[in-house]
Amino acid sequence: MDLTEYFIKLAFFLVPGFISWTVYSILVNRKETESISTVIRAFGCSIVDYMFGNLLILVINAVLGLICIKTGWGTMSITEIINHPGTTIPQENLIAALIVGFLFAFALAKVDSENIIFFIAEKLNITSRSGNTEVWDNLFLAQPWIIYRDLITKHVFYGCVQEYSDKQDIHEILLNNVTVWNSDGSESYSMKKVYLARNINEFTIEIADYNKGE
Repeated sequence: MDLTEYFIKLAFFLVPGFISWTVYSILVNRKETESISTVIRAFGCSIVDYMFGNLLILVINAVLGLICIKTGWGTMSITEIINHPGTTIPQENLIAALIVGFLFAFALAKVDSENIIFFIAEKLNITSRSGNTEVWDNLFLAQPWIIYRDLITKHVFYGCVQEYSDKQDIHEILLNNVTVWNSDGSESYSMKKVYLARNINEFTIEIADYNKGE
């Protein structure tokens, strides 16, 4: 296998891993800043995907074998997959890895969102941390009613958080049942919904009135 064939084969090998890591990142709102770290994580995910893809092939062969159907599909080690003749990976191995890739992404997202690793570590007295998420990600979970102070327009918004996201320095938030005050403290108007998008240093958020219903 020459160098060109090897890199083409490696690109095919990384596809399930990239899918796993991309789906996981979307589910947990993770933002990658370095491409090299993404490639490394995708490579690790691909190894897991192909390993459990082998298990999936074994299960499929066993189930179909019960009804006397032989697929001819075989399991392959990681080195066998990489060194397989030609520039492609055996179709059944790639498809199995892709299926596992999606399931692996969902499993990773579940472990991340539930802080399962930190829960186990706490029980074993390894750490006192309860999670690894940013404050913004969990800020509105317990109490969605907030006071949003816009440092640009000097308006103050009081409403219930419906949706929120952050894109690098821009933080977006959509409020429901909003009351707006002017900079002098006088009530200005009320709106059903208000969309706000500001840099992280252009607003502040306060939590108040925990008893107010939606």
